[in-house]
Amino acid sequence: MRKKLKKDCQGFYLLNHGDQVKPELAPEFAQKSIEINLSITRGKEKDGVLNFHGGSSSGYSLFLEDGRPIFCCRLGGELYTFRTSEILPGERVFLSVNVRSSGQVSLKRKEKILAKGKLPTLFNTHPQDPLEVGNDTFSTLSNYTSSPSFNGKITEVKLRLK
Repeated sequence: MRKKLKKDCQGFYLLNHGDQVKPELAPEFAQKSIEINLSITRGKEKDGVLNFHGGSSSGYSLFLEDGRPIFCCRLGGELYTFRTSEILPGERVFLSVNVRSSGQVSLKRKEKILAKGKLPTLFNTHPQDPLEVGNDTFSTLSNYTSSPSFNGKITEVKLRLK
């Protein structure tokens, strides 16, 4: 478990593959916009959680299912899913997720929008589960079709809240 997160000069929290941050030490995202930037190499992996923070009532998860990136959010226990049809290549790619203060959600590969939509509200509460990179230990946010552990390579994760 990581005790403290570092920030870069642009205000992004810097995370590594395998990081797990206790809920009380994780950045508070209730009523804030969220920006997540990742660099991953899928290789032959088709499934697994890339970035997760939440639980059965509140939180988010960015994961792969059959090679396709999916972003899920739980608000008050209700699940909102933003699915893509594009299968990521095995080589290194850059993904980003933005949840704006208006509730607008976008999932991109570089600058290409893969999925978008709108949440009815921002997150109201801070989750009781840890912030994780490469896994969802408790597997309570979404019904993953396979193991939540991602065995590809996550080179970089940057998280910024506003």
